[in-house]
Amino acid sequence: MRKAVAAVVLCILLAGTGTAPRADAQKLDINKATHEELTRVKGIGDKKAAAILQFIRDHGPVRKMDELLEVRGVGEKTLDRLKEVFEAGGGGSDGP
Repeated sequence: MRKAVAAVVLCILLAGTGTAPRADAQKLDINKATHEELTRVKGIGDKKAAAILQFIRDHGPVRKMDELLEVRGVGEKTLDRLKEVFEAGGGGSDGP
């Protein structure tokens, strides 16, 4: 019985270690993102993080996450990963 309980507890703990945020987790505002926060996203290295930050400086705040497709090196897969962690405007202004 102890082994079964321990196995269930272990499964519950391991289930929460994924990289995708929980449904109730609040996303970060991409316009306030730091280099460090960006590089925590799979597929975002130093150069891509710097390019995203430069894009925001040059073009102003991102209103829709899809605008980041204009950044060299950001494609659909990278954008999807960014959307798991970040949102535009910090208030759900990314549209439907």
